[in-house]
Amino acid sequence: MDRSIKTIPNATLEHYQALLNSFLSFWDAMVRIPLSPHSRAADIEGPGWRNPDLPPLDALSLYCILCLKNPKNYVEIGSGSSTRFARQAISDCHLKTVITVCDKLPYPGDPINLLADRRRRAPLPQVSRTIVNTLEKGDILHVNTSTLPDQGMSVIIEEIIPNLPIGVFIQFRESPSGCEDTRGIEVFFPCADVSQDPGLCSILSPFWNEIGLGKDEGIGRSCWWIKNY
Repeated sequence: MDRSIKTIPNATLEHYQALLNSFLSFWDAMVRIPLSPHSRAADIEGPGWRNPDLPPLDALSLYCILCLKNPKNYVEIGSGSSTRFARQAISDCHLKTVITVCDKLPYPGDPINLLADRRRRAPLPQVSRTIVNTLEKGDILHVNTSTLPDQGMSVIIEEIIPNLPIGVFIQFRESPSGCEDTRGIEVFFPCADVSQDPGLCSILSPFWNEIGLGKDEGIGRSCWWIKNY
């Protein structure tokens, strides 16, 4: 369905506009991130706007919301380009944030292990309580839906989200079907919808042009939610 600016209520539109404009305050730091991921040292690959698993608007929103909120904890279910952008944000803005990655990558020499402060390798049902207990108000949970094991989303929807503290932000790489009916959370920033709104897209267009992304490349697929009760 074609989404236009008319489909967004005015109050919600103003919230999205304000958030996008706040992202631009990190322009000088973000413009130094290259288009393609690159190896910096010790085989640790830095972030890049053109990467295989995190579209540019998803990456930018993760970087900027981390910088804006400066959370105590950032927990990932699944790792990858998101880990690289999170570490870059922490470095650039001198954040207090601790990165915890929950995934099943097969070997300890994986370079992303060097970007995470803590790693949890047990199956998701076994670490769900640890995830809940780690997160506090203002913290961020990032869910890479493409890496979830069978029944993984049901664990998140039924066991993790209902028990999260109020005020935790959740970024789903792709919003799962039925998530809008999950009690206790509401949409905070839908990257996928914003990508399809010409007026909202125009706010970030000068930045995309500056770093060399094409007209239609600055898209997102993720959705940000917030636990509100």
